Amino acid sequence: MDQQKLTDLLKLMINEADELRDYNRDSAKFRTWEDKVYRRIINIYGKDSREYFGFKGIPFNMMLGQNIWEKANPSVQKRHFNDCLDEAKLFFEGLIEDIQLFPKKSLEESSETQVKKIFISHSSKDKKIVSEIVHLLSLIGVQDSSIFCTSLSGYDIPLGDNWLETLKSEISGEVIVLFVLSENYFQSNVSLCEMGAAWVLSKKHVPILIPPVEFKNIDGVIPLTQGLIIRDKHKWTQLKTQLEILFNLSPKAPQIWETRRDEILERIEYLLIP
Repeated sequence: MDQQKLTDLLKLMINEADELRDYNRDSAKFRTWEDKVYRRIINIYGKDSREYFGFKGIPFNMMLGQNIWEKANPSVQKRHFNDCLDEAKLFFEGLIEDIQLFPKKSLEESSETQVKKIFISHSSKDKKIVSEIVHLLSLIGVQDSSIFCTSLSGYDIPLGDNWLETLKSEISGEVIVLFVLSENYFQSNVSLCEMGAAWVLSKKHVPILIPPVEFKNIDGVIPLTQGLIIRDKHKWTQLKTQLEILFNLSPKAPQIWETRRDEILERIEYLLIP
């Protein structure tokens, strides 16, 4: 990003912080602003940057060790909230000073870490379930052009293209891979080959388990720290939040998301019936 534009953006964030003084930590306006700040910081500096952890360290939530009366007292809560807003302003002002002190520092490299695509690794026999997963991704706000899936028309490899070469070109450090792990998947040599290629070429992975497959059944196959069972509503909401940050998406209203998410998961549940 151009350094003048970045400076202007940081000044805008300072002004936005001032406009929040009549609100509180639980207000929709603050939560929207906080989400927006996180997206901006991640896109500009990266999620592993000191800037990201610097903003994350501002204690907008009162610490658990504080006196219960203080946490319940509105005036104390208000003062704490405004103190945190002041801390955020000083944080943004410090970033502006960094730009002025180090004018030649490039910030463009951090933007290269932004996820550009989602690759869905799956068995072709699970095509109907994967189609519903694509519907969930679309509901979250991921564009069709950002989804790569070998079995669905429009998301697949063009006719005449070399399968492995296309896979290599599509999967890179800028891709998050969703492994749709089912009994069909582990019985398919093509799927297992795809898993190996995707694992080596990409940096972000999320296993999605299709019953009766369980985490204990595939322990040691791939790390499962961020995995989910496909019918788990809450895990899908967590994944939604991650994708909103990674793709810089506007958050879907909870009522809309939950209603449509549940409709899609009901269809998936029907597909799981033997």
